[in-house]
Order: sequence, then structure tokens, then C-alpha cells
Amino acid sequence: SEEEEIEDIGDIEDIDDDELLPISGYETSDMAVQFDLTLSVVERETNFFLNIAYRSSLFKEETIQQFLVHYKTILINIVNDINLPIGELSMLTEKEEVKLLNVFNNNHIDFSKNKTLVDLFQEQVAKTPEAIAVVFENEVLTFAELDEHSNQLGHYLREQGVTPDTLVGICIERSIEMLVSILGILKSGGAYVPIDPEYPEDRIEYMLTDADIKLVLTSAKVNSEVLGDREGITAVSLDSQWKTIESYSTEALTSVVSPENLAYVIYTSGSTGKPKGVMNQHNGIVNRL
Repeated sequence: SEEEEIEDIGDIEDIDDDELLPISGYETSDMAVQFDLTLSVVERETNFFLNIAYRSSLFKEETIQQFLVHYKTILINIVNDINLPIGELSMLTEKEEVKLLNVFNNNHIDFSKNKTLVDLFQEQVAKTPEAIAVVFENEVLTFAELDEHSNQLGHYLREQGVTPDTLVGICIERSIEMLVSILGILKSGGAYVPIDPEYPEDRIEYMLTDADIKLVLTSAKVNSEVLGDREGITAVSLDSQWKTIESYSTEALTSVVSPENLAYVIYTSGSTGKPKGVMNQHNGIVNRL
């Protein structure tokens, strides 16, 4: 690549020099650089001369300034304790340590402890009903449309007997229908269990049995190729049966779910034994989000 001139890195005025290691004489100049980043130190009679050259297309001026601040901090710490092992030398200034350990690590935040994921979704629908909520290939749904579709599915699922903490499987390809399924189940009061159609047959069978799933939302293709006719399980193909589902009301469902109810159950990989279903409540997910 072409050689580029370095930029003026300026003075580092916010760092106090330690008495044991006076550092001064910040000078800059423009020059052509041979390498992306070069740091050289030359010993003189009474001091050392440090020079840093960098390619400005790769490094920002602030980055180089911070590099010098860290380098200086390391030198000061070496002088303060010459016996300190390299691994224990800190390159962080006192201000940076406070920022990293206290400011950045302050994870306290107020959130609504009495709301569910459905509540948060409904708030967004009210704010931006005509905004695009989902795009999948050539399909697009606004928040209002996604709300109405999931309401129709929610009403249908309640009629099928879904109540709070009822586990409903979702075994479908990635699609808009997948998101409608998730919201529809949550609105009905149930909790969803994602089942990847690409899973081995024995894993799918184990998850269905372990979670005692009686109802699975799927597609006609997945139903015929993956699920088949399993005794005691009702498979609802959202594509072939949507005409029936869309006959249900688009109005919001009366809430029957609380923050303590299950939102979903997700299974572990099972790499150390049998997969385990991890139960997640609405309040835990609201907290995390």
C-alpha cells in the first residue's frame, strides 16, 4: 500500500506526570511511514527519546494517543516497583480503572417489574402501528398487522385450551409465521418451545415427550416430513390452516398472564447428557432485555 503521512497526535495534557518518571517534550512531525505501526526508543545522555509512527488510514489519532498514555502508565508502574511481575503491570490510568470497574459495570437500571413481553409489544404497537415490524424475503408486516395476526392466532389457541404455562411447540422454518406463532402463544397465555425442524428425529421426539407438548404450530411441509402422525399431539399447519385462523377476531385478548408465568422453554444442547428444558419467565426476559 502507499505510504501515508502520520497525523499530529498533539499533547496528552490530562495525564499527570509521576515525579519518579518525568515525561515531557511531546513533539510531532509529518513523515512517510514504512510500516503500519512503529515504536522506537533511542537512549541519549540524560534521557530517552521515543518516536511512534503510524499509518493514518488504519489508526485514529485518539487511538495512538491512548496507546501512548497506556505505555507511559506501564513505564511508571515499572519504576514504582521494579520487582513487579510483567503480568501484574497495569496499563490503565486511575480514571480508566474507575470507568471500567464502576461506571461500565454499573448494571442497575429501572424496569417495569409488573409487565410481560406482551405488554411491551403492545406498547410498541401503540407507538408505531404503521412502522415496519418484520421483513422476510418479499413479505412485510407492520406492527399493526403483526398485532392483528397474532391476536387471531391467540384467540384460536385459547379455544384449543391453551392457558397460562401451557407449553406449545413451534416447529417451523424461519418465517414471518414463526414470529406470529411466538406472539400468538404469548398472547394466549401459553409458553412456546422452539423445535428446529432440522433436529434429529430422536431429539424432536424427546423434546415433545419431555415437555409433554400436546399442540405444535408448524407448516404443512414440516408436519408431513418431520412431525408425522404422533399420537396425542395436534399439529396446526399455519399455512394450510390459516384460512380458519384468520376468521378469528383481530381484537386484543384479555390478559391472563402475569410476569411470573412462563414465556418459553428452551432446551440445552445435551452435549453432556440428555438435553434439559430451561424455563424462562416473562419477568426474567423483561429484566434481561
